[in-house]
Amino acid sequence: MFDTPGMNPYTKIPVSVIRCPEHKQLAREAAVKSIVLLKNANGVLPLKKNMRRLYVWYPGEQGGLAVADVIFGDASPSGRLPVTFPKSKDQLPPYADYSMVGRTYRYMTQEPLYPFGFGLSYTRFEYADLKLDAACVHKGDPVRVTATVKNFGPCQADEVVQLYLTDLEASVRVPISALKGFKRITLKPGQSRIVTFTITPEMMALINENGDTILDPGQFKITLGGGSPGTRGPTLGASNPAQAVFTVLQETREAFPI
Repeated sequence: MFDTPGMNPYTKIPVSVIRCPEHKQLAREAAVKSIVLLKNANGVLPLKKNMRRLYVWYPGEQGGLAVADVIFGDASPSGRLPVTFPKSKDQLPPYADYSMVGRTYRYMTQEPLYPFGFGLSYTRFEYADLKLDAACVHKGDPVRVTATVKNFGPCQADEVVQLYLTDLEASVRVPISALKGFKRITLKPGQSRIVTFTITPEMMALINENGDTILDPGQFKITLGGGSPGTRGPTLGASNPAQAVFTVLQETREAFPI
């Protein structure tokens, strides 16, 4: 709406395409995958389909139908929170304080109301057999991570597998954990799948006080699960994550490029 003609490639899409059934179906699928389920005490959801009225604010073009798909059980929710919800404003640092201490999931030490990356499902997933291709690596070497995710619940659903990395021996202040990758997978009831991630040297690197990008030797912790590390997610009903630790040695095979 605010771009000059020709700057936005989407202005070239004709109305006939925007209003076509394929476009509407795509919008509906995207809306379904964006819904985040935060509570489902006593398995209230999905609801019976004889419900007559439901109010939803600003759900988007196909959001109303997507919400109906989820609450009536035609689709399992699989969205994840892109932010951290604090329990109260008292957990937030002063507005005039520009330090990152206490801000976002990366530096927040207090228990949140809803953690970053959190979202429930109508089924139950389990993470197991987390394996690394090496427990110790030289500087500049990647680490290959694999784990098995299994659907132990009653219905087919998507799981958003999230990889977090924690530098346990950094020489400067670093995030408590940092999201380094994620994958969306679809599993039928009883089905399991091996997921694989590669942690590159760039993912292990940090910025020191001089603004230089370096890689400190020492231990790193990997957390693989359906949300950010911490006890709050599992307390709310999320799956327990799988974790492992590897060590980066001081020696390098070759010069470490950044």
